[in-house]
Amino acid sequence: MGASSVKQSWILAAALCAVLAAPADAQDSAGALSYPASLDREALSAWLRATTNLDPAAVVSVRPSDIIGLISSEPVGAAGQHHVTIRSEVISRQTVADAGHTSWRADVDVDCTGARGKVNRILDYPQRNLQGAPREATITARWLTPPPGTHLDAVIRAVCEPAFQRPLVPVSQVAAAPPTRVDAAPRATVMSDAPPPAVAAPPSPTPPPAAPPPPAPTVVASEPAAAPAPPPPRPRTTIRTAAQIAAADSEAQARQALAAIRRALGDGMAGLSTTVEPATVGTRTFYRALVHGFGSTAEATRFCDAAAARGKACFLRTGR
Repeated sequence: MGASSVKQSWILAAALCAVLAAPADAQDSAGALSYPASLDREALSAWLRATTNLDPAAVVSVRPSDIIGLISSEPVGAAGQHHVTIRSEVISRQTVADAGHTSWRADVDVDCTGARGKVNRILDYPQRNLQGAPREATITARWLTPPPGTHLDAVIRAVCEPAFQRPLVPVSQVAAAPPTRVDAAPRATVMSDAPPPAVAAPPSPTPPPAAPPPPAPTVVASEPAAAPAPPPPRPRTTIRTAAQIAAADSEAQARQALAAIRRALGDGMAGLSTTVEPATVGTRTFYRALVHGFGSTAEATRFCDAAAARGKACFLRTGR
C-alpha cells in the first residue's frame, strides 16, 4: 500500500490557498525546513505567519504531525452537503521523513446530516505552501464517518457547527456578546417651574390579614443507605486480528516502523500493543511489525485507514 493510497480515511483533507514562496527566514542557506517551536497557540500562529501563507484563523485542527486549514466551503446538492477545500502544513520532522512531503491539499465532500466526509482528490507537495511538483495520491472516494478528535472530525465540525471553536482563534474573539439588559420603560427627568402636583390622600387602612395556619410538623427523613459499590469494569475484549504496518529486513527496522506509527497516530495508539514477529518466506527472513489489541474488525479497519492516511502501509492479519 503506497504512502498516500488510503489517505482519505481520517484526514478528510482539502485545501487550496494561493501558492506563494516561503519567506526568507523559513529556510536556512542549506534549504532546511523550519518547524514551530511548540504547539501552543501563540507559537503556532507566529510560525504560520512567518513561514507560510496559511492564515492562523483558517486552522481547524492541530496535531503533532500537521496543521489543517479550511480554505473554502460551499453548499452543493442536497441540504446539509458541502464541497470543501482544505490544506495542510506538516510540522513534524519525522512525518516529513516518513511521508516524503511537507504540505498537501485535498477536495472533499462533507455531509452534515450524516456527519461524514468523502475525499475526492489529494495532492502532496514536496515544499511548504503547496510548492514544487505535486504528486496525486491514488485514492478510492468513499464516505467515511471519523472517530471524535481526528482531523476529519474537526473538519466536519468546522463546516457543520456554527459554534465550532477554531484552535488558533482566541475564545474572546468568537464568544457571543453578553445580552443587554432592557428596562421596561426609562424614566424621564423633566425640569419645570410649575408647582408640584397635589399629593393624594393616603387610602384608608385595610384590616390586618388573618393569622396564617400553624406550620405542619417537620418530618426528618432518615438518611438513605449508601448505594453498593459498582462492580469492577470488565477487561477489554480483543480479537485475534493484528494490523501489519511493515515487513522489514531486520528487527531493528521493524521496531523503527512501530515507533513511527506511534508518532504519526498519537492518541490513535491508545490501548494498543505492538510486537515484532519473524517470518521466513523461502530462504529469506522478514520481521513483521504488528499492532494488537483491537476490540473488533471494524476498529482494526479504522486503524489501518488512519495509518494509510498518514502515509503508512497497513493491512490486517487474522489469527495473530
